Amino acid sequence: VMPAEGGEPTRVSPHDGGDADPEWGAGGPEWSPDSRRLVWVQAGDERLTFYAPFQLAVADLETGQVSRPAWIDRWFYAPHWSPDGRSILAMVEQDRDTWLARIDPATGAIDYLTQGARFASAFAAHGDRIAVLDSEPRTPARLDALTPYRRVLADANPWLAQRRLAEMQDVAVQHDGVVIQSLLTLPPDAKPGDKPPLIVRLHGGPVYQYSHEFMPDWQVYAAQGYAVLGVNPRGSSGRGQAFAQAQMANWGGPDVADVSDAITHVIDAGLIDPDRIGVGGWSYGGILTDYMIVSDPRIRAAVSGAGMGHFVGGYGVDQYARDYEIELGAPWDQPDLWRRLSRPFYEVRKVTAPTLFLCAEADSNVPCVGAQQMYQALRSVGVPSRLVVYPGENHGLITPSHIQDRMQRQLDWYGRWLTPTTPAGDGS
Repeated sequence: VMPAEGGEPTRVSPHDGGDADPEWGAGGPEWSPDSRRLVWVQAGDERLTFYAPFQLAVADLETGQVSRPAWIDRWFYAPHWSPDGRSILAMVEQDRDTWLARIDPATGAIDYLTQGARFASAFAAHGDRIAVLDSEPRTPARLDALTPYRRVLADANPWLAQRRLAEMQDVAVQHDGVVIQSLLTLPPDAKPGDKPPLIVRLHGGPVYQYSHEFMPDWQVYAAQGYAVLGVNPRGSSGRGQAFAQAQMANWGGPDVADVSDAITHVIDAGLIDPDRIGVGGWSYGGILTDYMIVSDPRIRAAVSGAGMGHFVGGYGVDQYARDYEIELGAPWDQPDLWRRLSRPFYEVRKVTAPTLFLCAEADSNVPCVGAQQMYQALRSVGVPSRLVVYPGENHGLITPSHIQDRMQRQLDWYGRWLTPTTPAGDGS
């Protein structure tokens, strides 16, 4: 901090790692109502990069003391002081859920204001009134008041009450003594004994997770007759540092095993057609898709969005050079590790699944070179593939026509290759 009239800044945080990094999207530092304290989110050990949970830190600007209330093995987001300055409001990420909580900065006591199968994404407080924006599996994000009792303030999607939506159910599988959680959505008209084709969705991050929230693309897939399985493999968030760190510097290892086990589980349960399995994801979800198509021969179609399969060739072209060197070491110092993590490219002859590669032209996060290299590799070994580049877009597509196009292309691709009789052609 520094005086309003100018002068030398004074360091507030003694932490050696990251504090309130805007890249996290976890919220910046917030002043208390009396301007005597600051609250922010603090990362863990710098050597753990993204794998350590964000925790709360509070500074008393008069004494210079920094406390860390409510340090639990979970991620905190968007801390704000309550209007009276007696507590901190923040969102806390749990296993498949994110709840709004009130934290006592003196004792660290946590009072959850929302609970159950739901996903909070924003909130606001004024006086003794609190409002939250959150969703449930069959309800898109909706603005609700929490005080003095929970009630709807604004519902932007009342028309959905006239639509038949698919249900989401939890699926748990044990692997190496660890319970792996997934979310399964079946077609709304599915009957006992039906075996629809399956689309396995792989989330980005990798330190992220699928939650009990409204997933519009899953509802679209389900309405077209697909079952959708969203897997939270080791490396996901919501379950603490050890679970997230389990695939650190081991991409395509335990996460691939966990996803394959989840697929086996729904096959053995008689819930899906074992001969019609597709996978897909964006960002790390695209990266994991590349690992899956080189690892699991049961996959018959794939959509890899904003992915990378050749990390040696991608070094220095994305925004993660520093993070990769911390996690993996430099490619010239750890060539065997970098080559192993690049196995989707070097072992491309193992791929049999026709794959659609998608990328954004101006993506500085996972540049198009990742999709271009894998597309060319599959073409060179005779596997049907297609490459689509969205002009002018960065990592997250924002142009409505591009978002619609991406959804339709995925439906078309899965529809082509997951039908009982696949039409001939190379997909070019």
